[in-house]
Amino acid sequence: MSPPAPAQTGIRYQIGEVLRHKIFGFRAVVIGWDLRPEVDVSDWDGVVRSKNGADQPFYRMLPDMA
Repeated sequence: MSPPAPAQTGIRYQIGEVLRHKIFGFRAVVIGWDLRPEVDVSDWDGVVRSKNGADQPFYRMLPDMA
């Protein structure tokens, strides 16, 4: 069985991809993700303001601290 296509999961970024945070501006590398959060994030500011709320992938990132 093959993994679900990115369009079905909402995954936009791949492991190893370097990104810049849209709000805070720091650079980070993607090290993994959860299709849906494993903890209650319903009151997080970024989630409350998001049109998808918690119904979206949550990326695990390693920030560039240089």
